[in-house]
Amino acid sequence: MSESANDSSQKSGTAAAEYPPTLDEVLSQALAKALACHRAGQLAAAEQLYRAILQAQADHPEANHHLGLLEVQRQQPAAALPHLVAALEASPASRQYWLSYLEALLLAGQAETARQVLELGRQHGLEGEAVDALALRLAQEEPVKLTPQHSEPRQPKASKRAAAKVPPAHSGKPSAEEERALVALFTAGRYSEGESVARALTERFPRHGFAWKVLATLLKAQGRDDEALPAMRHASRLLPRDEQVQSNLGLILVDRGELAAAETCQRKALRIRPDFAEAHYNLGNVLCSQGRPKEAEASYRRAAALKPDFASAHFNLGNVLMNQGRLAEAEVAFRRTLELAPDLAEAHNNLGDTLRGLDRPGEAESALRRALECRPDFAEALYNLGTTLGDLGRGSEAEIAWRNALDFKAHFPEALLALGSALAEQGRFAEAESHLRRALACRPDFAEALVALSATLRAQGGRDGEAESTLRRALLATPALAEGHYNLGNILRDQERHSEAEASYRRALELRPELASAYLNLAVTLAELARYAEAEQAYRHALALDPDYPLAHSNLLFCLTHNEKVDARTLFAEHRRFAEQFETPLLSHWAPHDNSTDPDRCLRVGLVSADFRNHAVASFIEPVLAELARDPQLSIHAYSTYATEDEVTQRLRKLVAHWHAVAGTSDAALAETIRADGIDVLIDLSGHTGHHRLLTFAHKPAPLQASWMGYPGTTGLHAMDYYLADRFFLPVGKFDEQF
Repeated sequence: MSESANDSSQKSGTAAAEYPPTLDEVLSQALAKALACHRAGQLAAAEQLYRAILQAQADHPEANHHLGLLEVQRQQPAAALPHLVAALEASPASRQYWLSYLEALLLAGQAETARQVLELGRQHGLEGEAVDALALRLAQEEPVKLTPQHSEPRQPKASKRAAAKVPPAHSGKPSAEEERALVALFTAGRYSEGESVARALTERFPRHGFAWKVLATLLKAQGRDDEALPAMRHASRLLPRDEQVQSNLGLILVDRGELAAAETCQRKALRIRPDFAEAHYNLGNVLCSQGRPKEAEASYRRAAALKPDFASAHFNLGNVLMNQGRLAEAEVAFRRTLELAPDLAEAHNNLGDTLRGLDRPGEAESALRRALECRPDFAEALYNLGTTLGDLGRGSEAEIAWRNALDFKAHFPEALLALGSALAEQGRFAEAESHLRRALACRPDFAEALVALSATLRAQGGRDGEAESTLRRALLATPALAEGHYNLGNILRDQERHSEAEASYRRALELRPELASAYLNLAVTLAELARYAEAEQAYRHALALDPDYPLAHSNLLFCLTHNEKVDARTLFAEHRRFAEQFETPLLSHWAPHDNSTDPDRCLRVGLVSADFRNHAVASFIEPVLAELARDPQLSIHAYSTYATEDEVTQRLRKLVAHWHAVAGTSDAALAETIRADGIDVLIDLSGHTGHHRLLTFAHKPAPLQASWMGYPGTTGLHAMDYYLADRFFLPVGKFDEQF
């Protein structure tokens, strides 16, 4: 935030507090794409996606299972076996995973291994007609032939026969062939056909939970949660001890926003199976959505303890810790996530955001650039990179990063706010306004963007009415927004509505007692009301909060010059304290000047002021500039530190050969510019008044430096060689020790 006694602050925005996308959500999206490719016969693309999922979560059961089925389709059953084993180990309660593994063993010619696995499966409760059929095949060593996969998946002949010969309803269960056919349709992504078969099975076997479970899953896969819910509820009643049904029912309820009911389902799943890591994880997500971060944290930690390589659990643990401000712990969780999933862009991004919060911007930049290596179109990572680069003082790079983020995600209000705020700080108000209005088009109640827009309107001059109404909109949207009350105080003070301004500043401080800028501008208001003792106290509050706040120190000095109870010696001591705080650290960095010593050359004179406009200083300096402009031995440079211009500015421009608009330039950068311009004599026309650049003078950019006319006293700086005054303003010899 940049504040001044006379101008509103510009504040770079930060993303609204929203939970980042979970790894589970990221992997679900990838799995959906993989299945779509798989059912379209795009096996290479499907394989690539399955393997990407497994790189992030090596034991992902669905990705392993489908990759195994894909290898079987390619007539490579031996290659399928490791993936089918991994799926089964991750989810041993899945009957289909046992059957798929046994089928692949038979196809690979490993009948003896298949017999051993079948026996193990039966010990784990594996039973049913399909299991009996496999046992019979093993006994007879029935040869099995693979059929090639066509580019367009076709319904297996067996499922056609099953659909053609529908027996009357009874209380039995589907045949193994019917179950396989139904699962095959789901696996191939042929959800509509699968739904028809599943509905037929539920009509014939209304008391058999399997068909209802698959029907609910098929409906959810088609985005029809309203229909999936009753089907999964019915499956839950038929399979009350099936922890997966309970957990999946909870997931449907979460998508419907029924969080309390979803929590009940996940807890029921955990009563059935207390070591069900996925249910602990799902419960954590529900608790997080309910705003119960401590309980969510406990669930994620339990999931990670049960399954140490559960990357999703570590990732969401990091998220919940980050959102509690426990950044050191969040860093540990994100680094563990990346040990398990080194190419997970979201984890690199969140690690970068965490490191930035820990004030380690260099490391944050590295993490964010790694996120972008993993995913070049990652708009959120580009936004965070821009913010980090801004922290590092690399404003032009930050602007590029924000613009790149918007190339990938045009409706990104946080990035629009950040870019708009940066442009405003550079005095590019028209561009800033455009971006801030785009942010508000995306999110009309975006209070931070409304505050920034108000400040931008005010900075352009003549638009205080718009600025005030915009701010009041922000405070309607977010009444407890301290920056909104602070900026409203600035507008009211400009309109000389001092009592209202004071109330706004005090409200800002109630909300954010550490807001030093609010103490500063409260002090300005009190000084304008001639309440100097209260103003001094407010300035000192600001400096207690932020000792390295040059504006607060300068304004305190200006205030003290108006207090007749402060004597000259005390006033000088306060000015010297300013120099000790801000100039002394720079003394060792002063570099020698290489200006030419030729007495006949043109002398370069620089004038630095914020008052080259409709201001008293301009009235005095204009005739001087007119006279100096006639001297061929002088080259005049004017450095204007105020962002907006008026008709007086335009008139003064014509008198100066070299005009520099430097409102958006830092003190150090301006010092480098002045040194590069070869200025011989540099004159300050502001002293400790608004928008001064005394810290530029503290860098000693010119061989000879002087202060003149803008301030009734010393600057306090060693770098200032002279103070220009006549014998009437400063009687000779009387105030020598004050300069």
